Amino acid sequence: GDSRRQQILAFALKVVIALFLSCGAFSFWQSSVEPAFMRRFRPNGLLVEFPDTTLLYDHGPLSVGGLSSLGVPEGGLRLEKSLVLPASLHSLAPDTRIAWRLPIVSAPNTAWHCVLSHAGQQQQVSPKGLRKDRFLTWLEVELPQLAVDEHGLAHFTLDITAPADSLAIGVDRLRDYGRSRFRQSDGKALYVPAEAACELQVFHP
Repeated sequence: GDSRRQQILAFALKVVIALFLSCGAFSFWQSSVEPAFMRRFRPNGLLVEFPDTTLLYDHGPLSVGGLSSLGVPEGGLRLEKSLVLPASLHSLAPDTRIAWRLPIVSAPNTAWHCVLSHAGQQQQVSPKGLRKDRFLTWLEVELPQLAVDEHGLAHFTLDITAPADSLAIGVDRLRDYGRSRFRQSDGKALYVPAEAACELQVFHP
């Protein structure tokens, strides 16, 4: 009867309100709380260690996190990125393989060019340096060595030259450790409250 229908409608309304509040709370957590929470309780980013390899990065989950694209402005983009290295990576064997990578989105048949600078050396990167992994396209660079400063940080600078609206890099807007700085080609700083989603992987010989 009508009483039964009213009870069902009231229950359905409670479910809808609960779902709305849950989704709203999760959205609020992600946008307003999560970056500060991770900065406090995981200040060095994420470190994954296996017997044969070590992987570290400042981004969150690639599929359900805050990964988004940051377009390269006309004239180019400079990314200045630092990573906190554990003590185990402060001194490596000469033949250690080291890979630095960053998610990238590129328009088809676009001519662009990047230069990755680290430890006083420059590595040239072109579209040939892209690889597919974990449903993303990554710009990957092999490094001849790894330099760490007195604070345990490794510093990388990526200079990107590309036509307007043709290239974007991956950033995580739910992470903000203050270890990613973005500049236009003229040196003007860009305000981007996010971390570049780059990774550093060391393969132990």
